[in-house]
Parts: sequence; structure tokens; C-alpha cells
Amino acid sequence: MAISLVLREKKDKEHMITNRFFSSAKPALKKNNFSWAKNDHLKDILKLFKSQTFSIALPEWRFFIKDFSTHELLSLASYLSDIKIYDRSISAAIYSQTNLGFEFRYPLIYKDAVIKACKENNVPPWLVMGLIQTRVTI
Repeated sequence: MAISLVLREKKDKEHMITNRFFSSAKPALKKNNFSWAKNDHLKDILKLFKSQTFSIALPEWRFFIKDFSTHELLSLASYLSDIKIYDRSISAAIYSQTNLGFEFRYPLIYKDAVIKACKENNVPPWLVMGLIQTRVTI
């Protein structure tokens, strides 16, 4: 177990060195230290998603994030969550393949409304939040 963690950390450092888009990005679960807002490629991809041209946007998104380290993916997920683009935030967190991105994989954006509606209808809130998350990732 410890060996796999060391190897994964080494792999992450290698990606940070060889990544052609960014020199380094620290993991940022609470505070985002990397300026994703200035990345023109990301801006273009988000415009494609906003205009609902998914056949172009999805391959561009995959190409954009394919070489990112875990730290970069979590930083990107944090930024996208901050600007309320939850579908891409969830996607970036899922690609990170780590448990650190749990809060980005399962955002509680409708928490209060879900809890209220679940109490009224006698439905478990965790079930509804899980269904919302599943629908967002599709």
C-alpha cells in the first residue's frame, strides 16, 4: 500500500514536470492558487459547453485534461466548482482517480432544497443527492 502511494506521488511529480500546459499546480481543495481564469484554452472549452456543442466540447475537454497530474485536476475541479460549473468540476475530480476530490465529485449544491423535499416526501437525502450526481456526470 505504501509503495503504491510513493509510486503514485512520483508519477504525479513527473507529470508536473512534463506537462505542456502548466509548470506546476498545488492541490487546492479549499483555496485555489492557480489562475485558471486566464487559460484561453479552458475559456474556449467552457464556451463550447455553454453553447451545447458537445460533439466538439467533449473531445476538446478530454484532450485538455489528459496529461494533468492529480494536483492539477483537483485544482481545476476547485476552480470550476468556485465558478459553479459543476459538470466539468465533477469530471475533473473523477479523472483525478483519488479520494481527495470527493467533495468535487459529489457537490452539495442543492443540499438545503433536497433535505427539505426529502423530509416532506419521506425519501433519504443521500439517495436523491446520489441521483443528482449521477445525472450530472452523464
